[in-house]
Amino acid sequence: MNIIFVSDRLGSGKNITLGHRHAVMLLLGWMLLPVSIAIGLYYFMLSQGGIPSSQYRAQNRVYLQENLNAMAARLGQLQAHASRLDALVDFMAEVGPPIKAAAGGVVVYSDNHPQYGNMIAIDHGNGLISRYAHASKRLVGVDDIVLQGRKIGEVGGTGRSTGPHLHFEILSNGTPQNPARYLQVPG
Repeated sequence: MNIIFVSDRLGSGKNITLGHRHAVMLLLGWMLLPVSIAIGLYYFMLSQGGIPSSQYRAQNRVYLQENLNAMAARLGQLQAHASRLDALVDFMAEVGPPIKAAAGGVVVYSDNHPQYGNMIAIDHGNGLISRYAHASKRLVGVDDIVLQGRKIGEVGGTGRSTGPHLHFEILSNGTPQNPARYLQVPG
């Protein structure tokens, strides 16, 4: 996963890139958080009166198992997300800057997605599709023909998002690809 921060506050066009190694460390920290919380709660419980009675443990065994199952399921989601780290780029920005088409093609999706919020997908032919997600505004509709560089939306934070950014993906025959292989970096 490449996370690129783009902001006027950084100075004259400077970008800060969080590379693959740093992104992995960030995800590992988030994956270990539930385990740390569980251990902390266990030691807190011990400090409040020792080990609970067998009757108390039996009553709460189901509750504990449900919580552990929920934590394991979330860990599985994070691991699945970590396996696609190289398949997306997040461009951090404020709400409102233009989203421009990376290449020409036909819009095949322009709607609100449950996770991606306002999302646009463009079919470039030969099985290549680019996705632009979390937009505050979508300016194109399905079947619109777009040229490279055309404004298709505006950056936002819709859907499951921790803040305003552009989530950019490339799919080749339905398989996520590393977008860096397809993007030209100025300079």
